Amino acid sequence: MRLSNLPIFATLREACAYVEIEPRESRRRFTPTNTVGAGKHGRGAGRIMFFADGRGGMCFNWRTGRSALFYYDYHGERPSPEELRKARVELGAQRAKYEAETRARQYAVSRLAAQIWDGADSSMAGHKYLVRKRLPQSRNGMRCIALDKAQAFIDQAAIEQEDGEGQTLRGQGRLLVVPLTDDKGLICSVQLIDESGRKTFLKGGRKKGLLWRPRGLSFNAGAEGAIGIAEGVATAMSVTLLYSVPCVAALDAGNLSPAAMTLRRQFPHHALRFYADQDASHVGEEKAKEAARTHGAQGARCVVLLPPFTAESEAAFMRRTGKAPTDFNDLWIIENETANA
Repeated sequence: MRLSNLPIFATLREACAYVEIEPRESRRRFTPTNTVGAGKHGRGAGRIMFFADGRGGMCFNWRTGRSALFYYDYHGERPSPEELRKARVELGAQRAKYEAETRARQYAVSRLAAQIWDGADSSMAGHKYLVRKRLPQSRNGMRCIALDKAQAFIDQAAIEQEDGEGQTLRGQGRLLVVPLTDDKGLICSVQLIDESGRKTFLKGGRKKGLLWRPRGLSFNAGAEGAIGIAEGVATAMSVTLLYSVPCVAALDAGNLSPAAMTLRRQFPHHALRFYADQDASHVGEEKAKEAARTHGAQGARCVVLLPPFTAESEAAFMRRTGKAPTDFNDLWIIENETANA
């Protein structure tokens, strides 16, 4: 990064708008701030650095790598080479500090996740989310824990978060514990699903590249050694029930491609089948196609599959639920009900 080529703005607010972080006035030399539009995942992911002479500064977005200078053009001046050199050194130190704090926080969350997983001893029988989704209530690669017990683990861990606030779980009934693992199968975080379907990730934990793997299901199974990748756990389980294909969950559309990379490191010769959601926004479908293009260009055998709804099945689902079917879990429910009719 050549700081001498960075855009310069007359005000801090203009520079922050360009970098897409929230502006904050402060007397501190380094001021953490949030990114714009990234929600809770952008908390603390921006930095504003004020130069020692008080005439200007620099702002940076850790998530995008975008940066800008401010104040230095109000007299048509630019920072001197020495000022830019110092800024580069200070910025590098700040980034290293941010990354070290992030790694430490994610490690602490992984330990918390393991505690919650080990402490999950409630029965899943009759869990309303699983019942509503027509999914198996045992031996499904998940566990169950009481909400207050999970909250006690979180409170005891007392992990220092970027925004200085802890995490308070909200939900109804028991929580399904969905382990999120890396390419070595180590639990790095968990997703918690209450009986109403509310989904919560552990605050401050890693998600990119992690995935949920069904336990007890061989990844050498399935036609031509294929592995499925879906967004959510219910969709992944439904794919296996429908097609007998081992299927993992990436937990959200934006993680489809990183999750696929994790799978490829462990199963480099398997074909990848992206079982995409088909909702009105088309986000799931587009992200699945983008992931297939990316990994296909790297030599992986990829295909994107959408749920094969018919006009009749869509109409029947609409009559029963009041909404259009969008994913393979909806397809599983339709076929399950048809078989039992």
